[in-house]
Amino acid sequence: MFKLRKFLLPTLVLSSLLIGYQQEVNGVDLKHQQEAKRNDTEDKKEVKKTEEVVFNIKKIEDNGLEVKYPVFKGEAFKDVNDFINKEVKKFVNDYKGTVKDSGGEYPVDFYLDIKPHIIDKEVINLKESIYVNAGGAHGDSAESWIVFVKDENQKKYVQVKLSDIMNLDKKCEKDLRQTIYKKLKKQGSYYPDLKLLENFYLDKKGIVFVFNPESVGLSRYEGISLVKIPYSFPCIKKDGITKKFLD
Repeated sequence: MFKLRKFLLPTLVLSSLLIGYQQEVNGVDLKHQQEAKRNDTEDKKEVKKTEEVVFNIKKIEDNGLEVKYPVFKGEAFKDVNDFINKEVKKFVNDYKGTVKDSGGEYPVDFYLDIKPHIIDKEVINLKESIYVNAGGAHGDSAESWIVFVKDENQKKYVQVKLSDIMNLDKKCEKDLRQTIYKKLKKQGSYYPDLKLLENFYLDKKGIVFVFNPESVGLSRYEGISLVKIPYSFPCIKKDGITKKFLD
């Protein structure tokens, strides 16, 4: 589960929250701004991604608080909705606690946007984008991903961890570390703690690991680092979740 105080790593210098649904960001990646504009337009209506995956976007706003999150339709998505609700509740409670601690002496801005990125009707990636400014000169932001896949036996979507997708014995762990280290080194960063590898999503060609900048020795201006490991990587389980992408 995403823990706000643990994963809020400063990424980009933000001058202020955007009035409405955007932020005015110094040094933020232009591609992410364009994506946010597209998604804000789409969020105003019900989104139907596939024949079986349907969701609405809900919003919570309160002075310095803005939260947007999906609500999926159908019993099969109960675990997904439960997870999202817990994230939203914790974020709102953190906001209320911070406002109380501030005593009104400084502005408090909390922004959470949870977006579903759906490969197909069997894999749902949830992207959590967070920005928090609790009275400092600049706010903190972070990006976190959670993966849910359809379990045919249980007939519902369940959250998966890296160990569900890869064999993590000593040899595989070493090979994975070396592979990621080489890719990160080319980006000018260093290899982080293994526990940060739980921040990933799936696409049709591989596992994409996501690293917030300061977790890999980069400045907030340099943005998020992505490392893709193809499904052909020897340590990936070939008879599990990824089988559909190998057929």
